[in-house]
Amino acid sequence: KLILQPLYDLADQGEVGLRDMVIKASDILKEQKYIKVNNLMDEIKYHLAKDDGIVIYGINEIKKAIEMGAVDSLIVYDDPNNQELQNLIQKAERFGTTVYIVGSELPDAEWVGKTFGGAVGKLRFKLN
Repeated sequence: KLILQPLYDLADQGEVGLRDMVIKASDILKEQKYIKVNNLMDEIKYHLAKDDGIVIYGINEIKKAIEMGAVDSLIVYDDPNNQELQNLIQKAERFGTTVYIVGSELPDAEWVGKTFGGAVGKLRFKLN
């Protein structure tokens, strides 16, 4: 009962093999946080490449968009010492934004922390 079917054949072992297994088993695991965040990161990268205004970053910009009800999903780097990020998480949750707090379990987490100041989001609609 603890083994999910089907079984998957992997080319690698260790962390690389584990990531490969998670991606291959994404249909079974689709409700797991890792898969949801990974899919959201893929969407964010896609919209960044298109430069279509659907991705938002910068603490102040995100706060304004949250207050407008425009932020659909938010990825926040786990930094308990950063009070500004903690306040952003609370505000987003109050306004109905889906918030994913990520740390080292996500390969792109450090990228979110360094490149976007700790938070990046996907908008429901483009802001003018």
